[in-house]
Amino acid sequence: MKRLAVLLSVSSLVLSGCGGSSTPTPAPTQETAAVAPVTAAPEGSVPFDYPVVALTTAKAGDNVLTVTSALKGKDDTYIYYNAVMSEPGTNVSKVKSFGSELSIPNSMIIPLPKGEKVKKGDVVLTWWQSGSGMERAIVTGGTETQPKVRYLDMDFNSSSDKEDTLQADTFVKIADGWTPGVTVGCMDVTSTNYGKYEILNATDSKVLVGGWAGSIKTFDRSKCFTVPVKPTVKVGDSVYVPNFGSFTSATVKKLDAALGRVTATYSFGGQDTDAAIAYGDVATKLGN
Repeated sequence: MKRLAVLLSVSSLVLSGCGGSSTPTPAPTQETAAVAPVTAAPEGSVPFDYPVVALTTAKAGDNVLTVTSALKGKDDTYIYYNAVMSEPGTNVSKVKSFGSELSIPNSMIIPLPKGEKVKKGDVVLTWWQSGSGMERAIVTGGTETQPKVRYLDMDFNSSSDKEDTLQADTFVKIADGWTPGVTVGCMDVTSTNYGKYEILNATDSKVLVGGWAGSIKTFDRSKCFTVPVKPTVKVGDSVYVPNFGSFTSATVKKLDAALGRVTATYSFGGQDTDAAIAYGDVATKLGN
């Protein structure tokens, strides 16, 4: 037994001399632990819960409507202006606006196809051609390719509310359904009211919309309803109209089809208020 103890002692010394150690290896600390790699967002992503759009129908040389500033946070303000498509691409395309070339996600580009023709009474999506910024407008005259219009997103009878002539290939007719320029009412999870928005892009399940004061949001389509481009209403009908970004109940007081306006009376601040509401913004019901 003594001899065995001596042999074990010698073996221990030999192992120590060969680099062995009886001291346990320390566990990795927070500083030494491996850091998981950060996955880059796919090209064409936007700061909203909206899928990447692979292709755009806009061709090189076409006019388009799009944002002309860098995409930052989801709560920033974004205004759509006119631009010219210079290079359509997968997920992202290059456009020229205000003398600069920009790379814009396809989901935030609204094509204005060449050769579009309209007639009096049609509602179109374009930009304020005596100024700037995306606008809906109703055709009041002119020709099929260079129509005269009154803009619908301006205050009625304001200093800017004047007849304007659109140049050829600078507009697209707004069609009922889930298409750009159509007004939608969407229910936010934090609200009990339907907010008023305008479609910028839509998939089978999601919708990208512009809202009050240049905000952009996304909703499940199941949370939204579309508003007809041309309302079918008469004087005395109960309707719903926008008021500070949300729909409120109102009564039709007057119709002006030539200018695309419905004068409606609603309560605001305890007082009855009359407002000339644009075609496309008058809902006969809330929800689908």
